[in-house]
Amino acid sequence: MKKKAEPESRVISEKRLIHETHRVAARLLVSAVGRPSICPGVLSQLRDFVVTVLRDHHEMEASLLWPRIMAIGPEAEYAVAELTPEHARLLTTLERLSGIDLMNRGKTGRSSTQGDFRHELNEVALEVHDSLDAYLKRQETILFPALQSDITLSQWDTFFDRLTTSLPGKWMGGYRGMVM
Repeated sequence: MKKKAEPESRVISEKRLIHETHRVAARLLVSAVGRPSICPGVLSQLRDFVVTVLRDHHEMEASLLWPRIMAIGPEAEYAVAELTPEHARLLTTLERLSGIDLMNRGKTGRSSTQGDFRHELNEVALEVHDSLDAYLKRQETILFPALQSDITLSQWDTFFDRLTTSLPGKWMGGYRGMVM
């Protein structure tokens, strides 16, 4: 007789939704870069959203969530440590993305052609997208089991509340509006 799968907890459902939101935002940026009708100002706003939300999310995880998971035991601590290189690569690509001066159409601030500007932005946006997707897939294999079994709803709510209130004002309702 097959054992019935345990229903997914609210914590996992909300974390999965957050991850999918990150993926969609990164895909949207890549798609928008390929549309010449989208002006640099709009691309800048979308890029800033992707960078800000991902940085903030990862900072909150590192300071609030990872310590709780690592406290579970040596296996959990080792599993979280395995994510460090991928996390560092993602943060490096986010830095590269945020360093592109979209209003002056290039990272150097010199005027460049529309094609050069779009090529540069597309290259880095794709790298962020691919790095993010790989990181989230790996993180989910490590994080979800620990969240399901070892993080209480109270601990999760504390993390989630801090995450949503730490975002800059213009994006603060983003996560909260998704799950409330």
